[in-house]
Amino acid sequence: MVSTRSQSNIATPRLDVNSPVKLDYLAEGAANVIFSINSLRFLKLRDEDCATNETSAATEDSQPKVDIRFKGKVLRLKKSIPSAVPVPDAQRKYEELIKPLFTKESIVEQVLCEVSEDLLKQCNSELKRLEKTGFRTANRRGIYLDESEQYGTLITDMTPDDQHASADVKLKWLIQSPSAPADAQRCRTCAMRARRRARATVEEVELGDFCPLVLTDESEKAFSAALEPMLNNARGAPLYIPQFVDKIRPFLHKSYLLQRLRELQTNLDKVGPLMADTQSQDFLLAMTLRDCTLFLKIPNQDVSGSKGQQAPDAVIEARLGDLDVKSPSGGKAEYWKKTEQSLIDEGWYTCTEQGSVKETICLLASTS
Repeated sequence: MVSTRSQSNIATPRLDVNSPVKLDYLAEGAANVIFSINSLRFLKLRDEDCATNETSAATEDSQPKVDIRFKGKVLRLKKSIPSAVPVPDAQRKYEELIKPLFTKESIVEQVLCEVSEDLLKQCNSELKRLEKTGFRTANRRGIYLDESEQYGTLITDMTPDDQHASADVKLKWLIQSPSAPADAQRCRTCAMRARRRARATVEEVELGDFCPLVLTDESEKAFSAALEPMLNNARGAPLYIPQFVDKIRPFLHKSYLLQRLRELQTNLDKVGPLMADTQSQDFLLAMTLRDCTLFLKIPNQDVSGSKGQQAPDAVIEARLGDLDVKSPSGGKAEYWKKTEQSLIDEGWYTCTEQGSVKETICLLASTS
């Protein structure tokens, strides 16, 4: 369990084991774990309402209140991995390098939050418990939070609720790699996808692949064709149902967010991973934007409360997240170059790999 220090004259919110909140595991990636922040005050009042159908003012007033800065946020905590960057350093780069590139409404907001060592130990105990129950996936097991880190980040909550469905999608490279062969029939993302599939077991093959080049293509027909696999493959919920797609299609096609992301990926790296200066700030920003996530939050009720039916003025919320600026340390720079070289040498770009099959997904194959 978890709570907050008095706000007076304190700029940074704080969480420790005595805070009046409960942290619940939501998700994790290679570098971070995400927890929801639930007010113990709200949970207690809700339980009392369910039990008695009434709540006294005295009971409500007796419950400790939670820092308002936690409202609408989830907590992201850093794992202990070689390529990890101290959270304050990552936050500074986010403020200085990422925020100026986009409008406020188009990126997931993140702010520093102090966290105590005993809280991090408690969260690690929860991760180990989840391992024993089989809840954590095999590739995430054995890696835990960095208990020496004194900060986490509060980020915009893009999870579903009673009024919204939500999903998140890795957009990857919206343009071809500048160091790909001139006669490529696959883009960078599709080349990686083909290699992954060829090396995977049947059980590991993912369905719902799409070519990210299509997402900023002029053709609405091509965009619509990519929308189904993209939304079906999104984490969170399968959103490819007519009520959602009719809203999402016009919202995303030629949207500012996707066009801006493509523009930045293009301008920040003109030479590609093979020739790039991997210490260059622009290149590291480019690699960051090639691995960010599109978070969607879609209203799922109309004014009468029927799920799946949206009011005409229902607003879709779309934000880019996972925007911590990449670091070349921890073997990352070498990995980027080695990966690009192998895609070229083994023929994954040109569809000449051993045992090659006809490419049917990539936009480059359909136009070559």
